[in-house]
Amino acid sequence: MIDGGKILSSAEKLSETVQFVKKLTAIFCDGLFSVADEATASLIISKSIDLCRSERALSQLLQIKFISEHTPFYWVIVSSGDGSSYCGIPPLLEQMLQICGDLDTESQEDIKEAFLTQSNDAIFQYIKSKLPNVVGTITQSFFGAEGEQPTIKPTHLSASDEFFSVSFDIPRLFDRIVVDHGICHAFTVAGSIWYLRAAFVTSFPSDLDPSPLREWCFELAQIHSRRTYKPPFRGQHLKRQIDLELDTPRDGEHNHGY
Repeated sequence: MIDGGKILSSAEKLSETVQFVKKLTAIFCDGLFSVADEATASLIISKSIDLCRSERALSQLLQIKFISEHTPFYWVIVSSGDGSSYCGIPPLLEQMLQICGDLDTESQEDIKEAFLTQSNDAIFQYIKSKLPNVVGTITQSFFGAEGEQPTIKPTHLSASDEFFSVSFDIPRLFDRIVVDHGICHAFTVAGSIWYLRAAFVTSFPSDLDPSPLREWCFELAQIHSRRTYKPPFRGQHLKRQIDLELDTPRDGEHNHGY
């Protein structure tokens, strides 16, 4: 039996055993390069636990890069596609997360690389609360009930992902800004991880008029990307154009603000 107090060292020893790694990799192959259904995912986990002799040992091994220099998390996410052909959370990913609990730094980084390779925002929204090293601490909204979560719909306008549009559906946008004191929504699209922030800010436009002015403030920040920008000329910066349109229902119609 594996000593629970030495679980990490035991897992590392097992990962160094060539035959053991081959057996574990072979078990996971049924769910790494295509989306495994619930029954197949359960069988993979069950066989893996039997091989590792402990669920705790498996939880450590799942966070080690033993499959082509990546963790199983990476391959399950990348193989799920961008969400256009398969909608939902892969059952194998759900079961792996249940076993692991909190993820270590190395596995979080590997999962980040997966999203920079394959930007599936549905999976990213599901898992991002377990990635504090990637997106920071996620603050839950007061309006966090199921069915009220922000969603995005990316539209890629070029093969290189240099030009794309994103539609945000944020239920109770104004209520969130007032009650939550702002919005901070992390998402992934076009090989990058982004933050959309929105809040009221107070400014004083003139010394002659001391009355404070309450204004909207929107910020779109690219926090991780798979690309490195190489300017054609020294000192030239990358410029992005952001067109913002607010579409809010009122009395059965829509108001458009630009």
